[in-house]
Amino acid sequence: MNRFQRERIDLVARLRRLRPQDWQRTAEHEEYSRYSVFILFRHVVMHDMLHAYRIEECLLKKDWAYPGPQGWVPRTHERGEA
Repeated sequence: MNRFQRERIDLVARLRRLRPQDWQRTAEHEEYSRYSVFILFRHVVMHDMLHAYRIEECLLKKDWAYPGPQGWVPRTHERGEA
């Protein structure tokens, strides 16, 4: 997570230096009819948000495992269930 955070901080700093016209620069993409710097980074944000959602979804589940001293332990063990 530390590496991810550092890399995103660096990325945001670079994006803040872009001029308005830089955001509209386009490139060829084999799947999309148009692709710009803006679309690229919007996809990056949506991709990150998807992962954040999945992490939260897993952590909220009653039977999700958590890191214990012996490794990952299902939450059911926490309540004395097996």
